[in-house]
Amino acid sequence: MTMVISRSAKLLVTGAVGALLLAGCASGPGQAGSAAIVNGSAISLDTVQAELNNQLAHQPSAGAGQQANPADEARLIVTYAVLHQIDNAAVAQYHLNVSPQAVNEYTQELGGIDHLMQATGYSNNELQMVLRDKVVQMAYATRYIAQFQTTFDSVGAPDQKSATALAQKLAADPANARSIMTSAAAAGNSQPQFGTKLTGGQILAQQNQTSQQAQQSGGAPSQSILPLFAAKANSVLAFPIGQGQWVVLVVHGADTNGAASDQDKQAITEANPDDLDSAGSYLLSSLAQQLSIKVSPRYGVWDPIGMAVVPSAGQGGVEFPDKTTPAAS
Repeated sequence: MTMVISRSAKLLVTGAVGALLLAGCASGPGQAGSAAIVNGSAISLDTVQAELNNQLAHQPSAGAGQQANPADEARLIVTYAVLHQIDNAAVAQYHLNVSPQAVNEYTQELGGIDHLMQATGYSNNELQMVLRDKVVQMAYATRYIAQFQTTFDSVGAPDQKSATALAQKLAADPANARSIMTSAAAAGNSQPQFGTKLTGGQILAQQNQTSQQAQQSGGAPSQSILPLFAAKANSVLAFPIGQGQWVVLVVHGADTNGAASDQDKQAITEANPDDLDSAGSYLLSSLAQQLSIKVSPRYGVWDPIGMAVVPSAGQGGVEFPDKTTPAAS
């Protein structure tokens, strides 16, 4: 589903490449030669390939370190290009104030623009584009996380196929959801959790603890609960929780209208930028689902929960409205 996008120079290169694709956008839905189309704006297939070639040329040699998988790199390029469009829509709709000073401060946290230019091979302007996108997502998270709250039931699943099948069953029969979850848990020798209530600050604090433990051990976080920020009321949500395990949630409530407590506000100030960025991306999934996003099968499909291009629909998170939810007018 969603990759944890770090602030490393390597991925900033990819982000800059994605931002550059906007220069290759053309209008007109269904235009031939498009890698993706967002609300009628096409991202050029040729531009993606050219930037991929440029990106791979900057990779270390086989003896100098691990080389990137071209298919993965291409999906990252298209992901960032799509996210740029979503971020622009968020700035316009939510009147986000992303000042040059905020972008500059973030740039300094990463070592400064000269360091990033040397590490990535891209120009100041190119890097500023992707840095701004990251700041947009963090600004959105900062505004709404403290007010976010969700209530849900949950149960584990061993893999994506099982999780999707269970999510579909739960969405089709919400009246018997808890008995279905109890049976599924018994079959997997686990326990369902009913009536869990979490605020955005609590989610962020838990993830921050996981990230800190991973940092101390020198590895990457083994799991992420940040996809909870993609939860929508009266829906069934499934996503990978880590180490091959999935979680399926029956979401009873989710909104950004809660009262912001001091603890929730503190969690935001203590969060690391990676988690804040990712949280903002998940929160923006609701806005993204209002847009028309189409990805060329050459690269995969758009995962509306993970907010990323994934190889196939079977590798993305899933979300279904339950049958008690009125159809949208």
